[in-house]
Amino acid sequence: MLSTNERDFLLGSLKVNRKADVNTVQRADGRGLLEFRRMQMSLRRCLQEHQSECELQLGRTRVLAVVSGEVIAPFPDRPTEGFLQFQVELSPMGASIFEHKQAHKAWAAELSRIVERSIRDCKALDTEALAIVAGESVWAIKCTVHVLDHGGNLVDAVSIASIAALMHFRRPESLGMSSACTQLSCIRSRSINRSFIRFNDQDDPVMLLDPTDREEKIVDGSSLV
Repeated sequence: MLSTNERDFLLGSLKVNRKADVNTVQRADGRGLLEFRRMQMSLRRCLQEHQSECELQLGRTRVLAVVSGEVIAPFPDRPTEGFLQFQVELSPMGASIFEHKQAHKAWAAELSRIVERSIRDCKALDTEALAIVAGESVWAIKCTVHVLDHGGNLVDAVSIASIAALMHFRRPESLGMSSACTQLSCIRSRSINRSFIRFNDQDDPVMLLDPTDREEKIVDGSSLV
């Protein structure tokens, strides 16, 4: 929860700047309306365990995406399709609001659905490219995202980290003695979510990109592109 003073400060900074010049509007942290926070990314890979990682920091938000793969049998009715699963893990380590298990489980499930839907709807991933032997063996790829620090805009952070970890993932060209590896070739495009929040000012409604956790607490609405 934000105090009344914090809420008034966040909203007041927008109103004051808009009265002066709409093109120089600045938020409480000094960013423009459509300006992203600084992003840092660290990639790691373990070929022996068929695993890749992406640790991403967006402002105060920090997430760790881990992609792993294993060979399993396909569904009988889809013999040439592999599997892709997303899972988001929220814990009290990331933010105190995650202490309420029922609430954060629902939010984690929603984040997982948003990322998976954004990738599948734009056909960024071809599950048929994960097939090894039709009807016998396919790759099952799992992407688990751990929220380490919640500083706002988890949707974008989780989405970017997931795509980066998937692109960094390497699978063996064969399951024999060869150590040659190939990139996860089922990635067709790099679809990244963009989150906007809206303040319904009677005089002049405003949209912000990449909201912080404080800004998210006082919004009137949000959009995902």
